[in-house]
Amino acid sequence: MASRGPAVRIALSALGYVVVARFSLYFVVQPEGVASFWPPSGYFLGVLLLTPRKEWPAQVAALFAANALTNGFNGTPVLPSLGFALANCVESLCAAWLMQRALGMRLTMGRLKEVMGLVALAAVASNMATALLGASVPALAFGAPFWMTWRLWWISASAGMLLVTPVIVSWADISRKPLRELSFPRVVEGSLLFLSMSIVAGIIFRSPGDDLARFLPLPYATFPFLMWAAVRFGPRGGSLGSLLLAMTAVYYTSRGTGPFAVAVEVPSMVYRMLLVQAFLSVAVVCSLMLGTVIDERRRADEALRTAYADLEQRIQARTLELSAANLALQSEVAIRTRAEAQVRRTLAELARSNAELQEFAYVASHDLQEPLRAVTGTVQLLQQRYQDQLDSRANDLIQHAVEGASRMKSFIIDLLSYSRVGRGGLERKPTDIPAVVKNVLANLAISVNESGAAVTYQGVASVMAEAAQLGQLVQNLV
Repeated sequence: MASRGPAVRIALSALGYVVVARFSLYFVVQPEGVASFWPPSGYFLGVLLLTPRKEWPAQVAALFAANALTNGFNGTPVLPSLGFALANCVESLCAAWLMQRALGMRLTMGRLKEVMGLVALAAVASNMATALLGASVPALAFGAPFWMTWRLWWISASAGMLLVTPVIVSWADISRKPLRELSFPRVVEGSLLFLSMSIVAGIIFRSPGDDLARFLPLPYATFPFLMWAAVRFGPRGGSLGSLLLAMTAVYYTSRGTGPFAVAVEVPSMVYRMLLVQAFLSVAVVCSLMLGTVIDERRRADEALRTAYADLEQRIQARTLELSAANLALQSEVAIRTRAEAQVRRTLAELARSNAELQEFAYVASHDLQEPLRAVTGTVQLLQQRYQDQLDSRANDLIQHAVEGASRMKSFIIDLLSYSRVGRGGLERKPTDIPAVVKNVLANLAISVNESGAAVTYQGVASVMAEAAQLGQLVQNLV
């Protein structure tokens, strides 16, 4: 199935060539046997430009056969028919190769450089050389003047390429975006345009032209219609309008009517065709160039609008992202502000609690000294007065009470010192570590005996410290 696609396409192209060539025989100039306007050249070139390069040999062979058979069916001898077919194939093949070589593989006739390439490479350079082969056929077969036939062949093939190739190439993708862009007003405008141009061209080229001085400028009255088609419908409209004008002008001029039929004193159809070909060449080139320039400008404007719309969308998306990030940042700042306020409140509460604790410690230590002093004095008085009257057990108990009261007094003094921590009342001084440890073990003697623990210590003799805090540290460790 995949191989049937190219075969069907080549067969349809050959059939189309037969139809176009059959129609073009109406423009053949006798006795030279050369067409004044040869659309098959443009058709052949357009088909090659739209065909993949690998299919060119089969395409050229099919169109060669179609051209030869068409000439044979119209009474042309075999050898001239083959010669015409060979010349037509060579000119279109050379033009297609030059254009694709210079302009690239994908051509749409929508760019100015493609129109200039069609004019310079195909119509001028390629056809100027291949017309030598084409002119040799009627010169040898029918005795036609070589250089006159060469010039007519060159211009007729060039006119066919300039008029037909842009129509085929530019309308090849009509099934895509252009059809979707067609609206009822544009259809009405296009119909009105081509109808009015056909009427005006028919009036101009059907007139007998008695007054030559006023009659010669009339063909240029069709230029506004060509400009209208190029400006409003781009290369497609310009090329189609030029082809319609060319068919009208050539048809009526070949029948002896119109400005170009009466513009020469010598009643030679060759000269008449040269005049109409020159007029059509100028008209089609101007129409195509204007259409492509406007179409390129339109595509550039569309690309600019698309880029602007894309930029607007990106800006909006970025703005939304920045807004979301800003909101998140504001939320984070608010959370951090609340956290900092909570920390400040906690620190203030802690400072207040520490102040109250220090105040309580100071007051408690100061108030406890008086009751302890009374207890200590009473116990010491008992020891002094009744020491001789009591047994040793009672004296030991009294001694323990006196020592406990002394240690309690030392604790109260240490507590008073602790309460002065925040007031700058503490200072470090050399402290005897063994003495501090001994006092701690004396305070904890009951707990140590009950637990059966053994406490040992070794190390330096003294350090720079506050004795009460160092004692609290050692007691916590024990």
